Amino acid sequence: FYFLARAVSDFCVLVWSLMHIYNIDKFEALRWKTIKRKEVKSIMTILFLLSVTSLLIYDIICTKIKYTEGFIVDPLTKTIIGKPAEEWSPENKRLRHIANRLLMLFYAMENSAVFLLQNFWNYLTNKIVKAQFITTWQFRINYAFIFITFVVERQYLNRNKFTADLFAGIVNFFMATFWIV
Repeated sequence: FYFLARAVSDFCVLVWSLMHIYNIDKFEALRWKTIKRKEVKSIMTILFLLSVTSLLIYDIICTKIKYTEGFIVDPLTKTIIGKPAEEWSPENKRLRHIANRLLMLFYAMENSAVFLLQNFWNYLTNKIVKAQFITTWQFRINYAFIFITFVVERQYLNRNKFTADLFAGIVNFFMATFWIV
């Protein structure tokens, strides 16, 4: 039920976002001439729409797996739980691997958007206020948090043999970040 509810929420967010983007600028940020100029609004819009779409696809795949594989009754606690991943069919194991890569792509795009916003705010504060935003403690805490998250995820993913997924996520993150900046 959890993935199904999240998929419905993701779909509603995507529809609302498209309506909102249309109401604001009639999809001007998504026109090719605007995208070619690499305007911040255009890049943020694309990253947001792609990330919500990838999260929606991830939740749809996970919902399909959960309801295809079914549930079991735990003999010790007599509670109903989802079937363990070790007992899934090979097709659903492959689907789960694809879903994990989509989730990594979602996080890469989301982190790229955060870095883009931080650099944009730094540019604005340098030009308008003549202050250094990048040296503020909030900015440093955010970068420290991102670094700590990568270190913790790396250890967790290596322990669970998701090294390929981790590598794909990091590569996607840096590719998206350097493409933007």
